[in-house]
Amino acid sequence: MTPYIDVMSDSPKLDAILSELAGGVIDTAEASRRIAALRQGGDEPAALPATEGLEPIPELTGSGGMRSVTITATGQRVRVIGDEAVTTVTISGPHTVRRTADGLAITATGRLGPSVKGFSPVHPPRTASDLKQLGLGPALEVRVNPHIQVNAQLSGGSLRSQDVPHWGRVRVSAGATRLRGVAQLNDGLFQAGSATVNGPVSLGLNTIRVESGSLIVELTERADVSLSATNQLGVVRWPGEKGGHFDEYVVGHGLARLELSGVMSRIAIRDLVAFPEEADRPTASERVRDGARVVVTKIRDAQAAHTDGGQDAAGAEEE
Repeated sequence: MTPYIDVMSDSPKLDAILSELAGGVIDTAEASRRIAALRQGGDEPAALPATEGLEPIPELTGSGGMRSVTITATGQRVRVIGDEAVTTVTISGPHTVRRTADGLAITATGRLGPSVKGFSPVHPPRTASDLKQLGLGPALEVRVNPHIQVNAQLSGGSLRSQDVPHWGRVRVSAGATRLRGVAQLNDGLFQAGSATVNGPVSLGLNTIRVESGSLIVELTERADVSLSATNQLGVVRWPGEKGGHFDEYVVGHGLARLELSGVMSRIAIRDLVAFPEEADRPTASERVRDGARVVVTKIRDAQAAHTDGGQDAAGAEEE
């Protein structure tokens, strides 16, 4: 009998770890990591810093007899909003819906590529939203109770979410993704596009993969996760001004696990609590867009100067 087992045998924390291991919630590597952390920190690890004013993360318990919602869309702008006032789900925008064993399956098909359908010279588009409607049609908006898990599969278009903590399986190809308020994303794959995952990641085992695109993970207050990242033929930028290399980056006690991987992509991890200035750091696409704007502005200035110079020369010749 080893001294380690004598000390830890009556620990409720150890019992919880072993129960999760027996139930298949975590693997042996994760169990070993947690037990090692428990041994170093004692039976009662130090509490995380207080987060006053922050509401607790809704538990994944389901609501109204529904545990999951699956969204499938092609060429569509999709917005998912977590709303405690909604018992299950409310949907606006063109779609079809069917019941599944534990929830709902929502399907929507937009249009890929530009279209002039809905354009009127009498009432031309006046806002960016009007222009987006000409390209992809009206957005699909899904309001879901935050105790329900959301799955999504998109080809083209965009996926945006706010205050949706529980994500299961997410697949986005050739589209833009921004998820805010994420506590878990069990299985994510983003191909040929950009994705930003923001929130207090603190639950379960999570894997996110990006192929030929860019991925930004922003860890906010109440994040409690150990994170690792690999990228073939690409770069990984870690938190901090110098952006050093880490085999594993731990926030809080590291109770959740987040594994990032990429191929020919760019991965950036931002710890917005330890390094709040990173929230204002522009993304690669924003830098390209800002650079393009500078180039266009300089070209217009040069054209205007050339036009003014030509007019001055013509006036001098007439005199």
